[in-house]
Amino acid sequence: MANKYLSIYLNDHLALLVGTQELVNRSLESNRGSEFGQFLETVGESNKQERKALEALMAKQDVTENRTKTAGAWIAERVGRLKLNGEITAYSDLTRLVEIEGVGVALEAKRMFWDTLCRVGFTEVRGLQTRSIARRAEQQMEELDKHRAQAAERALGMVGSTTK
Repeated sequence: MANKYLSIYLNDHLALLVGTQELVNRSLESNRGSEFGQFLETVGESNKQERKALEALMAKQDVTENRTKTAGAWIAERVGRLKLNGEITAYSDLTRLVEIEGVGVALEAKRMFWDTLCRVGFTEVRGLQTRSIARRAEQQMEELDKHRAQAAERALGMVGSTTK
C-alpha cells in the first residue's frame, strides 16, 4: 500500500497531465503549421512521455489511478472552452493568449512536480531523469514566454503605457 499522501499527489499530477494534453490538443487544432503549433507538438510529445513515466511510477508504488480526478480534469478542460473570446464561433487572438497562459501554468506545475519527486528520492522514473524533465519544462516555459508576448501584442495591442 502506497503512502496516502504520495497516492493523492501522484493522482493530482496525473490529472494535470490529462488536462494539459487536452489543452495542448485543442490549441494545436487552431495553430497547426505555425511556429506556435510546432511548439505545442513538442509539448504534447513531452507530456505523453511524462504521463507514461508517471503511470509506471504509480504502478511501482502500488498507486491506483483515481479515475474521478482524471475524468474531472478532462471535463474541466472542456468546460474551459466555453469561455467567451470575443467571437461567436471563431478562434480569436484572445483565445490563443488565454491558452498560452494555461499551458504556462501547467508547465510550471509540471516543473515543480518533477523537481519535487527528484528531491524526495525519485531521481529516475521509467529511464527518465526527473531533474532533466523538470529542466525541460523550464526550457519550454522560456520558449512559451516568447509566444505569449507575441500573442499578447496581437490580441491586446498597446492598450496603454501607464496606469493611474
